[in-house]
Amino acid sequence: MDKILILGAKGMLGGELLKVFGRRAIGWDREDCDLLNAPELQERIESLKPEAVINCAAFNDVDGAEDRPEAAYALNAEAVKNLADICKGLNIPLMHFSTNYVFSGKRGEYAEDAVPDPVSVYGQSKRQGEIELQKQADKFWLVRTAALFGPKGQSELSKKSFVELMLDLAAKNPEVKAVADEINSLTYAPDLARAAAELVNDKKPFGVYHITNSGFASWYDFAKEIFAQKGLNAKLIKVPGGEFKRKASRPAKSVLLNTKLPSLRSWREALREFLIFGNQMKGIILSGGSGTRLSPLTKVTSKQLLPVYNKPMIFYPLQTLLKAGIKEILIIVAPERAGDYLRLLGSGKEFGAKFTYEIQDKPEGLAQAFVIGADFIGSDNVCMILGDNIFEEDFSDTIRNFKSGALIFAAKVPDPERSGVVVFDENNKAVKIVEKPKEWISDYAIPGLYIYDNRVCEVARQVRPSARGELEITDLHNWYLEKGELSVEKVKGEWVDAGTFESLFKAGELARKKALQGE
Repeated sequence: MDKILILGAKGMLGGELLKVFGRRAIGWDREDCDLLNAPELQERIESLKPEAVINCAAFNDVDGAEDRPEAAYALNAEAVKNLADICKGLNIPLMHFSTNYVFSGKRGEYAEDAVPDPVSVYGQSKRQGEIELQKQADKFWLVRTAALFGPKGQSELSKKSFVELMLDLAAKNPEVKAVADEINSLTYAPDLARAAAELVNDKKPFGVYHITNSGFASWYDFAKEIFAQKGLNAKLIKVPGGEFKRKASRPAKSVLLNTKLPSLRSWREALREFLIFGNQMKGIILSGGSGTRLSPLTKVTSKQLLPVYNKPMIFYPLQTLLKAGIKEILIIVAPERAGDYLRLLGSGKEFGAKFTYEIQDKPEGLAQAFVIGADFIGSDNVCMILGDNIFEEDFSDTIRNFKSGALIFAAKVPDPERSGVVVFDENNKAVKIVEKPKEWISDYAIPGLYIYDNRVCEVARQVRPSARGELEITDLHNWYLEKGELSVEKVKGEWVDAGTFESLFKAGELARKKALQGE
């Protein structure tokens, strides 16, 4: 199978290209190779023998480039020269991405053959990369794009897009300012990735291409459309670019004209898809509580740190999230045990993830996790798992395929009264959810794995304490149920809530079985 090498694979665009090329894709990021070490880079590419190389790596901090021009030129120009030299020597086509910021904005609209005239260090460094590519490489596609938005990349250096920044600002501020005198083409990362892949797969003629979504907008118009599509009432204020103290000059209007390829859909249509389906999934492990049912063991350690067969209990819910591809995980812990979790799990680097910790001063219900974690969740979807829940089933595909609304699970158990309970009608549709009912109404308990879109944070803020004094998670389920946006899937494998001595023993047996199966 022909391989496609994608550099900068953990960025926004790189991640989308990995999805498009699927099994053909080989992704390298900065920890995998140094683009400035030409001999090593050549040796690795020559060994891989890819059909094509796609370079998404770049120094994208427009204002930061003014302070760090050497770093900007190194990645945006010198690294491109290295790649162009190597690919030419190996007779491998090279695709490289550039930006509308190579133009000053004085002409407003720019076709592929327009003469660049950048006005910032960032734009100048990207232009120099274009020059190196065109001078050194024989087989290249130079793709210019603009104002990229889409799911945040996995790299720590990957920035949130303008869409997510505006949603975050709207959630935290009564009014939001947006620049009205800078106009750009706009580009949805998945659309760009598909169009770029077609250049490679269809062996389109080499040369310069402009790929953006149809239409253009100011940042103010973009923000206005974001809020309108999300139904937000945030006060949006139109301001000039000079309102913000930014070191780099920006083009007043730099719209990229596409004269070579079929037009992509409008940016408004692409935005609609992103807001509905494109959010990243974050994870929460709720490991607070005092674990009184496991006393006296929990007098010396947290329940979720107790051994279950050959691992601490929390490793099992953690693995559920990691297997689903969730790389940003919030771990909510009791204050007296925070240091223990940090020593055990660290930053998450060992697991290929990024862990954030928050303290739950007092356990006041499962729904409290979404109040505590609201800033962490931001504009993303979220999957929460309880730190004492262990599943035989692999939920990876279900979690990855979640789009919007809420998704919970139902497990048939002999003692459903210990948990929230879901009632199904004759068509197997969930019609009622009750927290620990006093009388039997269903055999189906709701295990501690919940998936929500980002509206859950605002819903959780509106939940009032129950008679037990807790923010009940069933209130969240019922909010989505009343809107017709709650899905319930029945658990196929075994599930254990390891909160009692009996279930802790049962969890150990399940974990032992999974270990023997190589999981």
